[in-house]
Amino acid sequence: MAIDIDRLNERLATLGKSAMGASIEAGLKKDAVRNIQRGKSRQARTDTIIRLANVLQCDVAYLMGDDGGRISPELSGARPDLPRMGWLEVLFEIGAGYRVDSRQQIVGEYGPVAESEKYRGRKQWLERVIGNAATKQFQPGDLVHVVDLDGSRYIPVTGDLIVLRRCFGDMVERSIRRVSVSASGVATLVNVGDADAGGAEEYPHASDHTASVVGKIIGRYSSVE
Repeated sequence: MAIDIDRLNERLATLGKSAMGASIEAGLKKDAVRNIQRGKSRQARTDTIIRLANVLQCDVAYLMGDDGGRISPELSGARPDLPRMGWLEVLFEIGAGYRVDSRQQIVGEYGPVAESEKYRGRKQWLERVIGNAATKQFQPGDLVHVVDLDGSRYIPVTGDLIVLRRCFGDMVERSIRRVSVSASGVATLVNVGDADAGGAEEYPHASDHTASVVGKIIGRYSSVE
């Protein structure tokens, strides 16, 4: 993930923080921010961005130069692991073949991603990709931004990425699927993971109580870029 150096410097100046001080406060090596400023390590992992965004009191999008990014004066910068105002909760882990007890599936962490204005009014959250849940598009450790579809009249659209929830008794599996709609209007869900890549299944019907489409993926934050 590429950090916008101008945004980085602006936040340091506004908050009166030094590069070394911000690095130490974020729990990074003392020269981490300085290396970013010098262009030596502009590409950072998600956990590094999370810590810096927290210390600099902004969200990840802002630190990356996105015009939709936001500054959050309420952020204290004291504890990178605590929830921050305006950040979305990491509710679930998502991965093909990964099953977890339905009573213990909530992750309960927070990521530096702000709510999408486009979907304001709908519940939004983050899910962490794990295992072999993805191909090149999604990697273990990525965070995906999900908007709630439960109870809405979702109309399948080719290319949409959705979260498919399957129940196996008390166990639950959440996986990423790509929607494909044929010329005749039949919708199928294509597995984007390595487990059985290329496989497709018919879009879940109300009579199928084991599977349901519970969210639409509207963003991704990579752990390796």
